[in-house]
Amino acid sequence: MTAGEVSNTSPRLSETKDSNPYAYTLEILTITNNEGISMDVRNMMGECKIFEAITNNFLMGELIIIDSITPPLFKQLLFTGQESLRIKFRMGGDEGNPHNFPSIDKLFRIYKVSNFQRHDQTTIAYKLSFCSPEFLTSRRFRVSKVYRGSHIEVAGKIGQEYLSFQEPPDPIETKVSVEEAEDRVFETETYSYFPYWQRLDTSWTDDNHQFVFPNWSVNYTINWLCNQYNAATNAIDNKKSVFESVFFWYESAYGSYKIRSLGDMIQDKYLPGVKFYYSPAEDSSTLDEDNTKGLGQRILGYEAGTHADVIEGTVFGLFAGEQVTVDMKHKQVWEHSWSYLDSPSQIQKDTTEEGEKGAKGMIGKDGGDWAMVRTTPENFWIGKPSNITEDGGETNIQELDSIHYKPKNISEHANPNQSISNFTEAYSMLDYQTSNIFGEGYKYSNEANEGLVNDTLIKQAAKTLLKYNTITAKISARSDISTGKMIDLYITSPGDTGSGPLKEDPMNSGEHLITEIMWDLTPEEMTTNITCMKDSCLDNVGQHYEKLKTEFIEPEVGQ
Repeated sequence: MTAGEVSNTSPRLSETKDSNPYAYTLEILTITNNEGISMDVRNMMGECKIFEAITNNFLMGELIIIDSITPPLFKQLLFTGQESLRIKFRMGGDEGNPHNFPSIDKLFRIYKVSNFQRHDQTTIAYKLSFCSPEFLTSRRFRVSKVYRGSHIEVAGKIGQEYLSFQEPPDPIETKVSVEEAEDRVFETETYSYFPYWQRLDTSWTDDNHQFVFPNWSVNYTINWLCNQYNAATNAIDNKKSVFESVFFWYESAYGSYKIRSLGDMIQDKYLPGVKFYYSPAEDSSTLDEDNTKGLGQRILGYEAGTHADVIEGTVFGLFAGEQVTVDMKHKQVWEHSWSYLDSPSQIQKDTTEEGEKGAKGMIGKDGGDWAMVRTTPENFWIGKPSNITEDGGETNIQELDSIHYKPKNISEHANPNQSISNFTEAYSMLDYQTSNIFGEGYKYSNEANEGLVNDTLIKQAAKTLLKYNTITAKISARSDISTGKMIDLYITSPGDTGSGPLKEDPMNSGEHLITEIMWDLTPEEMTTNITCMKDSCLDNVGQHYEKLKTEFIEPEVGQ
């Protein structure tokens, strides 16, 4: 029986109108087996999820198939985990595309068939796990060659040679800048689902190193080059925050492969000047006249995944750490301790005419941001008991006096009056390096970098920072979003019940760095789930951590 004669009894895709914040259009969902037989499975999709993160080199996903056709799709294609999957979708419903919304168009490799379930006599369901084809290629081949050039140039060569990355076309329109033209590359049909380097920046240095790779996998080699590039940029410009020079290699669904630093990401605004407003799906009170606030830029729900995790930040070197570096060639040992305040952009500076001092955000953004941790000593206070009446009915909290705990025997290691960045022994690592490993022309030899914090230590701390203060939000269906961009969230204060406009919650609102995205597609709707990180709080409303006791908001005192 041919594909045209197949009897399809699965529920068809529902039409989603543009007035629905979850509206989207699934343009292509095609599975092709190893013999070249293709099937359109849009009407058999139960759910499809696509995952993107700056800490993952490749896109991953999973597709639930509800198979109720005769003969079954499973029997027609004979799944073995070697099939290809093409997905193309865009924001906006089936009423056409009057706003010219861009589409996400990607080609994947199915690598796993699992969760096979029999629903009834005619219906089976199973899960197809898929990934970017380059994911498998990066683990099937190893690099045992010698390359010459800068770190990013060599990474680009390896991507083109081993992963078949395409060269983006040159800009055709003379009135369009190179950056704008590169942004439009993925909108062309030719490069929409083929991998390519997007904005591969090789202008940091003009180095010409010789790299000898001893049988490393492709993905490990490129990640190693990014780590070494991080160390080189730290040596070039030590005026930056140490976190800004941490580089990540990742694939974006809205685009392709990128190598970017945290410093680049925090300068890249997603929809500049546009805020995403918190407004539940059933609430239409925040809709403006053109529906852009209620539909296009809308936070339909959110969860503060982690507001603070001091233990993880301590044991994984976010706040402080120490490093012992051994030079095997010259038999030298260097010891270095550090904290996030070591970065020049983290050093406290005057922020007001009165001389008030405050620490900037850990990444070091401009604008007088305030770090999400206290840099003053961690004083230990003991609260006194409260005199609560037995009649009940009063739920307001009471402000009480407290006693500053001062132990009689204060040891060197148990002194409570220390800053969170003083405990360098909490995260300790041993590293070895060989001077001039890239030849005599290598300008970043260990002799010149004595005391330089190792890139592994910095990247470990940066990864911990990305999880320290996070929000997971479900926003309107978007097909023009990607990780590694700053998004501006406007979340109202939950305790604000007064008259007038709702007030902004300074702890959760503001600019966040998008670190993860999950697109969740069903036959009826699409949700865009983002995980984003905030490293500082809003200082324009005075909500920073370093302030006097009298500056805190006074609670309502019970009678």
